[in-house]
Amino acid sequence: MTASPLPDDAHVLIQDAYQYWLRIHPAPDRLPGRQHFDPLDIPHLLPHVWLVDVIRGEPPRFRYRIAGTALNRSMGRSLTGQMMDDVNPDFYTVPEIAAPYIAMLSKPAPAYRKGAPLFAHNQQFRSLERLLLPLAGNGTETDMLFCLTLFYLPDGSIIGSIT
Repeated sequence: MTASPLPDDAHVLIQDAYQYWLRIHPAPDRLPGRQHFDPLDIPHLLPHVWLVDVIRGEPPRFRYRIAGTALNRSMGRSLTGQMMDDVNPDFYTVPEIAAPYIAMLSKPAPAYRKGAPLFAHNQQFRSLERLLLPLAGNGTETDMLFCLTLFYLPDGSIIGSIT
């Protein structure tokens, strides 16, 4: 990848996650896999990180493998092990929700979004910044997503940051 898919004003934690994902690529034409991802490399990002297992099928399903404390706090419960469409019943009926996840299966590329939450998050969070990054154990077929979400409080601060 030559140009960053992130806007210039993307939060530094979003930029850090993207740069880490680039660094762990095993080869220029190969995606990194879970085997390349080491949480110890990015401790400052961990409250905001979540990993999603891809379960291919019609439709494909997505399971929270690990959810960082900021995501769990935003949802008011632990999401680890739950299916995304069980957590949010509108997952497939609201096109903006499922589309970026499904797109990762045919065109694996970073997906960035900033705006209002689409899931039923805690009402105190009016906006978020999210980055989805494909992982592929075999280097080509997305089988997991490395994700990072920042939840903004009304004062502009984000929840769960390690300083």
